[in-house]
Amino acid sequence: MNIRWGQTASLPPGGLIFSVVAHPKDAERIWVATAAGIMARTDKGWRPARYGLALNLPQILLATETLLFAGGQPYGIARSADGGWTWSMAWLEKFEEPISYFIASPDFEQDGVLLAATHGGGILRSMDRGLHWRYSNFGLRDFDLITLAVPPSWQEKQQLVFAGGASGVYVSLDGGRAWKRSGSGLEGTSVQALAISPNFAGDHTIYAGTEGSGLFVSRDSGSSWQKVDINLTATLEPRDELQPLDIVNVISYIAPGDLLIGDGSGGFLRSRDDGKDWTPVNSELSPVLSMALAADGTIWAGTTDSGLWYSKDQGTTWQSDERLVARGIDRLHPVSPTEAFLTGPTEGIWKGSLVHRTEWQSLLQPLSEGPMLAALAVTSQETLFAALSTGLFRSARPAEWHLAYEWIEEDGPGTSLCSGPDDRLWIGTDKGKVLVSHDGGETWNPTGTPFSGESVVSLAYTTSIGLVAATFNPRQEIVHFWRQGAGGRWELITQARTVIPRTILCLAETVEESLFITGDLCMRYTGTGWQGNYFRSDEPLIYGVVRLPYDTPLYLAATSVGLVFSRDARLWRAVSGNGEDEVILDLYAPRQGQVFGLVLGGRILEGQIIALTER
Repeated sequence: MNIRWGQTASLPPGGLIFSVVAHPKDAERIWVATAAGIMARTDKGWRPARYGLALNLPQILLATETLLFAGGQPYGIARSADGGWTWSMAWLEKFEEPISYFIASPDFEQDGVLLAATHGGGILRSMDRGLHWRYSNFGLRDFDLITLAVPPSWQEKQQLVFAGGASGVYVSLDGGRAWKRSGSGLEGTSVQALAISPNFAGDHTIYAGTEGSGLFVSRDSGSSWQKVDINLTATLEPRDELQPLDIVNVISYIAPGDLLIGDGSGGFLRSRDDGKDWTPVNSELSPVLSMALAADGTIWAGTTDSGLWYSKDQGTTWQSDERLVARGIDRLHPVSPTEAFLTGPTEGIWKGSLVHRTEWQSLLQPLSEGPMLAALAVTSQETLFAALSTGLFRSARPAEWHLAYEWIEEDGPGTSLCSGPDDRLWIGTDKGKVLVSHDGGETWNPTGTPFSGESVVSLAYTTSIGLVAATFNPRQEIVHFWRQGAGGRWELITQARTVIPRTILCLAETVEESLFITGDLCMRYTGTGWQGNYFRSDEPLIYGVVRLPYDTPLYLAATSVGLVFSRDARLWRAVSGNGEDEVILDLYAPRQGQVFGLVLGGRILEGQIIALTER
C-alpha cells in the first residue's frame, strides 16, 4: 500500500512544555519534553523521538555533548546516543519512582558522573555515563526531591552538589555520595528551583525558588539563606497589579549577575544587578516551567500552555516558535467527513475542520481547572459528554458545560464513554461498572456487570453487534472482552494477557470483520473462535486501527514504528509513501481512497491511497 500525505489542518502552535534543553556546543540542537512526547528541533521543523522510548510521559531532559537523557512517568531513565532518534532504557536499582531532575558532573565528558532527583526515591547516581544507576541517599531525610545544581567546576577535595525538595535544600561535598542539610533559612520550605552563580568560586552565590515562599539567596555556599525582596524598577502591562512573588518555577543565569526567574503568574522577572532590582518581562506568557541557554546565547523557555519561546537579545524581547505544535492530543472523533473533535487528557477537546486551514476551537481545557479528560462521547445531535476525574459533564452548546452525573465512590470515576441510537449512552467506570442512559444523559442506571473490580478501558457499539466492553484486571494482567447480549446480560467473548491496558475495539458490520486489539496483539473471529496474532516481531505499540471502506476487508493501523496494513489481520505489511517520519496516533477513513491521520502534537494529515499492491 502506498499513501501520499499532505497537511490539511493543525491545532494552534504551543502546548505544555515540561522541559527544554540545548546542546552544550551546537546552538541548532534543541530538545523539548512535551505533553505530546519528546521532540527535536531540525532545519525542517520539529521531529518526534520514536524508537525505544518506554516512557508514557517524558517530563525531564538532560543534554550532554554526546548523550541525551529522559525521565518521567511512570518511572525509568531513557538514554540516546543519536540525538533522540533511538533510545534504550538504563539499568536502575529496584526503582519505581519518577525522575524529577537530572544533572551532570562539571567534568562529565571525563568522569561520566550523573545524578538524578526523584519523587519519593531520593537520589540516583551513575558513574558510567548513564548506563547503570544506583541509589545514593546516605544522609538524606527527605526523599521527595525536585531539583539539582552543581557549580561550574569541582575542586579536587570538594565536589559540591545541591538538591532541593519538599523540606528544603541538601548539600553534598563528595559529588552526591553523601548528603546533609544546608544551612538555616529554608527549613521546611518546598524548593523547586536552584541556580548557581557562574562566578561561584568567587561570590559563593546560590538562588533557590520555592513553592509558596518566593525567592531565596545564599551568599555563603548554602550555609545560610535569606529571602529576596522583589523591588520592581518598572511595570509592564498587564502586570501593573503585580501579585506577591510566591511561586518560583525556574531560575536561570544569563550571565554573571544577570538572572531570569519564571514564576506562577506567567512571564519572567529579570535582574541585571544580582537580585537587587527586578523588571517584568513578557508577562502575557503562561507560567514558565523550564529554561535553557544555547551555545549562541539564545534563551529558550518552555511554558505551561503557550508552548516554546526564545530570545536572541539576552531576554529583552521574546518570540514564539510557531513551528512547534506540541498539544497532548491522542484521539480523533469524526462527526462528518470533513469535521472532527480532537481530544487528549490534558488538552481537553478541540473542534474544527479536517480539510480547511481554519482556526480550531478549544471547548474544554482540563489542565487549567485541574481535572483530566478520560473519554468523550458525541451524540447524533452533537451533544458532547466528557468524562473528567470530577464527574460526567454535558455540553449542548460550544464551551458551555454542566455536570450531568457525579461519580459514586463505589463505582469509581468514569474511564470510557460510548453513544448509540435513540439517545442511548453508556459509561464504563474504574471499578467495573457500566451505566446506561436512555434519555440523553438525564438519568443513569446500572447494567449489572459481572466484571466488578476490573477497569472498563473501552466501550464500542454497532447496530449489528451491540455493545462491547474491554476490561482490565491489573492483578492478573488480563484484558477481558465482553458483549451485552439479549436481555442485557453480559457474555465473555475472549480474553488476552497484557501488561498494557490500552485496547482498541475496531467494530465492523459483522463479528468476523471486527478486531479486538490490546498491546501489540490483534484478535479476530475465525468462525471457530477468536484467534490472536501479534502485529510484528519488533513489538510495536498500536495507537489506532481503521477498517478501510472497501468491499473486502482491508485494515490500516498506526503503530509506534509506522503505518502497517493487512487484509486478514494476521500478516501486517509496512505502508510506503511520504509519511515515514510522522508519528500518527489515530486514523479516520470516510471514503475509498481517502484517510485522515492525527499526528503527534495535534496536526491533521490527509492521505490519498494511490496503490493497494502488497509489496
